[in-house]
Amino acid sequence: MKLRISLLLVVAVRVQSFHSIVTQQPFPFQLYSSSAGILSETVSVETIGDCLGSGSYGTVHLLQTVQADQRKTWLVGKRAWTLEELREQRNEQQSKKLEELAERCRYYLDVEAYCLSKFQNQNNIVPFRGRAKDEQGREWMLMDMMKADEADGMPHASSVAPSLQDIIEQDRTDPHNNHHLFYLSAALGVHGDLSQTLDVVISNLLHALKATHELGIVHRDVKPGNLLVVPSGRLVLLDFGSAADLSPKGWFAKRMGWEQDRVAVSPIYAAPEVFINPTNVQESLTFDCFSAGLLICQLLFQYLDERTESGFHQQRESVDCDLDEWLRTALASKVSPAGMDDAMDVLQKRPGLWRLLKSLLQKDPRNRISSAKALELWYLIQQNASTEIQKRVADARLDDGAYLKDCLELYSSCPVTPTVWPLHFVATFDRRKPLGLYLSEVDLDEETKAELSAEDRKKWDAATSDMPSGEVFVQGLVPDSQADILGIFQVGDRLEGVGELPVSGAGFEKVLELLKDQPKQSKFVTLHFARKSAIQVTDMNENGIMDGPVKVVDQGAWTTKGRRPSQEDAYIMHEVLGSKESSLLLAGVADGHLGRAASSFVKSELPLSVSEILWKQSRRNTSLGQLLFDAWDQVCEKYRSGCISGEECAADYNPREGFLMANTGSVDAIAGTTTCLVAVDSQTSQMSFLNCGDSRGLVVDKEGKLVYITNDHTPEYDQQRLTEGRSQGKDYEPPLCRAGRWSVAVGDFCYALARSLEGPFATSKGIVSEPDIDQFHAPPGATVVVATDGLWEVMDSEQVAHIITKMRRHSESAAEVAKVLCALAVQNGSSDNVSAVVVYME
Repeated sequence: MKLRISLLLVVAVRVQSFHSIVTQQPFPFQLYSSSAGILSETVSVETIGDCLGSGSYGTVHLLQTVQADQRKTWLVGKRAWTLEELREQRNEQQSKKLEELAERCRYYLDVEAYCLSKFQNQNNIVPFRGRAKDEQGREWMLMDMMKADEADGMPHASSVAPSLQDIIEQDRTDPHNNHHLFYLSAALGVHGDLSQTLDVVISNLLHALKATHELGIVHRDVKPGNLLVVPSGRLVLLDFGSAADLSPKGWFAKRMGWEQDRVAVSPIYAAPEVFINPTNVQESLTFDCFSAGLLICQLLFQYLDERTESGFHQQRESVDCDLDEWLRTALASKVSPAGMDDAMDVLQKRPGLWRLLKSLLQKDPRNRISSAKALELWYLIQQNASTEIQKRVADARLDDGAYLKDCLELYSSCPVTPTVWPLHFVATFDRRKPLGLYLSEVDLDEETKAELSAEDRKKWDAATSDMPSGEVFVQGLVPDSQADILGIFQVGDRLEGVGELPVSGAGFEKVLELLKDQPKQSKFVTLHFARKSAIQVTDMNENGIMDGPVKVVDQGAWTTKGRRPSQEDAYIMHEVLGSKESSLLLAGVADGHLGRAASSFVKSELPLSVSEILWKQSRRNTSLGQLLFDAWDQVCEKYRSGCISGEECAADYNPREGFLMANTGSVDAIAGTTTCLVAVDSQTSQMSFLNCGDSRGLVVDKEGKLVYITNDHTPEYDQQRLTEGRSQGKDYEPPLCRAGRWSVAVGDFCYALARSLEGPFATSKGIVSEPDIDQFHAPPGATVVVATDGLWEVMDSEQVAHIITKMRRHSESAAEVAKVLCALAVQNGSSDNVSAVVVYME
């Protein structure tokens, strides 16, 4: 196992190689006395044993001490680096800089020793045994050795209890069928499922924080590496070097550790405020509560390595720490953690846990729950969980909120039909006035249908066809009502649950529940709706070709990272020159995930492959569609052959800052990308679309009508192919549906797509790079739009067609249209990167 060095020294780092120094004569140690009851007798060190770990500020060893009465005891000793050691490590002689660093190392040791000296027999805090100096004048801080087992004899590094980080790394690298924290469960002595393992972790963690905060100490570095896992079923908190004592005792007492310019915290686990406010002790103490919430989420959702935890950190920041919004985004993401299924099961078994997590992860420390109140709520959650379901009494303190309730109701079922509902919107009403909506379930009687106009009857039939009973739709509007004045509704709009979840056949009972669940203190009522696409593609002639001369008169592109912390999209806008003065315009998008490696590769390599094939082959014998297919196949093979090790195709990651250049990721994750591309040959008027994934391309004629649209390759769309692959003995994963969304399991993640350029492992699970190829003559006066799914998740094709037609008639450039589409997507709430390319034809 590789040595993991954190920003602060970790006591229980386990290493393969260690050294022992057996001294010829014992070193005398004098333990300093203090009012905290630290030992005062003279002791000596007989053996300096294994090195347990070294960090930026010091080193940790096993020490055998001999007391005055000849009793021998193995302890853990921690000391700061000396100035001479720092010079040797850094191979530099800048005395002032190194002296400042050496002083900082001593300062962290002083803070830790001072804070630990205040604890008296706390089960979840590492026991402190004083400070001592050796004959070289080096100060050591002594602590009890937390054993991994009860074995006697001379202890080694492996004899020390492992850290929580060590255990979850084992769970990550060697997954078990039982659940994703199997080894942690065994290390804690828990013989149960995931929920029972988390029960022990949460209880221990909150007890440790409560004990710390009762002394007025804020730890500020709560993370897996600073928690030891003891076989008796305990977690023990250590490494108080970043701590601060905010409630010192005595007239001349000093607040140890609160100097802001000296604090060193983990950026991944730190609270948003980063720096504490010593003038408000109670708010400052909740810093650790935020870190605890992150750690619990890490274990719950299977973020078992630093990179995936960093991805969660960034996702949470992108939704301003709103955990409901994060869950909505995670469920809708192209790649989501595989632990989501297990997490939903735990949340189902532990009503109130989601509420606890939301309370711990409040961005504003003034609204964040304290460790004492968190532990009180946890006791209530445990008591409720141990009660038989039929005997449980509703308790508002355990209310997880309307959105999670909807998710749990739908998670184990799949109320999804093949019908696409691409447009989702939220309507806000004044709760003091009537809404003005006529709503009806899908089974509308003929007498009521007869009252609808011919146009509304057509919309109603189109929206409700093949829909299950119990779904609720807009039947009409009250004239001059709130709904009428909003001007956004039409007959056939479908009512949805919170977060765009289907009503799932619950009918008007669900409508009443949605209204009941509205926040009582709010002046407004918000309802979610979806609208079915009414796209009608113009019929083609017998040869599947739309005739007419054409030329490209303008093209433009725009891309934005939107609400994501990093950009994974790439767009292609390239003119490829061939022989005999022939040329092609390539315009498209590549929507990357798990980093930019794949999308950037496609952006740079695909035009080169097209150009190479143009020169090598005669265009007389090669169709434009075949040319794109061959070029794409070359690019895919080249990418996969370079991704065998994974290092070249993994997301860029900065471990010091804890920043992942992707929305999510793990050590073993390989970046992938969907791609949608159009190639236009203005000489022959040929146009060909290549589509692999859920990015989308469309063609709008000069009248503003949609005449062509690509297919979105979701797992539901490719269900037959995946099923046939399994029947042929391939290691394909069957598509699963959770909360109304289809996905395919690929290792630690669930992919909400079935076709994409991926690494070999994802391909083995059924994610293929086979594209759709469509070829036809471009219609004169047409406009082409190709965009990533960040646009299509909040706008449907008809909306986009209307916008681009209107803007083109007002002489707006193609580049301006692309920019406006991206801006509208972000404005409408897209949670993804958004990229679009627009091409005008004449």
